[in-house]
Amino acid sequence: MSDLQRVFSRRALIPFITAGDPDLGCTAKLIRTMAESGADMIQLGIPFSDPVVEGPVVQAANVRAMKRAITSDDMFDMIKELRRDCDVPIAVRTYANQVFVYGIDRFLDRCNEVGVCAILIPDIPYEERPEFQGSCRDHGVALMTVITPSHQEREDMIASDADGFLYFIPSSGEPLDGERLESFITRMRDVSDLPCVIGSDSLIYGVPTSADGVLLVPDVVETIVANYDDPVAPVAKLVAGYRKIIDSL
Repeated sequence: MSDLQRVFSRRALIPFITAGDPDLGCTAKLIRTMAESGADMIQLGIPFSDPVVEGPVVQAANVRAMKRAITSDDMFDMIKELRRDCDVPIAVRTYANQVFVYGIDRFLDRCNEVGVCAILIPDIPYEERPEFQGSCRDHGVALMTVITPSHQEREDMIASDADGFLYFIPSSGEPLDGERLESFITRMRDVSDLPCVIGSDSLIYGVPTSADGVLLVPDVVETIVANYDDPVAPVAKLVAGYRKIIDSL
């Protein structure tokens, strides 16, 4: 069973944190405790100076981590050390410029080395995916796909050529409700057999029974900020609480 298959052996819980916030040692502790508390995958953001698609909470986390001069190599080395005792699947959230500067194949080689099974590059449009997608497929690292509401033909085109899983993000200001999400997921089933993941803000409306997972952004980051000196226990409690909610749906 591959790491991604293992993630979606049940309705997946995928918390997001930024590497190095508050520091890399704490990041490793947080990954372990989230895995122990019921997370099926961790999405780990690489600090970036211009995280244009993030909300203010995650942007601030990037600023804090950047002040510590956390690099991609620092993150990879931390994951490599973590693998001594923690096998939770990890996906990296990064930006196109970070991967270009590092070198696409070199970046993916390091993903393979430390056991990163997927990456998300939210600032590349569909038309530019081939620059990354071929290399990702060659290296066996899934290039995850974000879908926002647009024209149905474009949504279907993006989903039909996706890898990893589909992550649905509603447009800014768009009403979000269970019926809208259910309709979207049902339509995605017609064009793709990939799992469909929705954001944790959907929980206030009820996660559609057809959703395959929930991505927690920015819930864990907010908890870290509120308990910055020692966030491990509060984050464990938060993730365990979400696990119970998702399992009860």
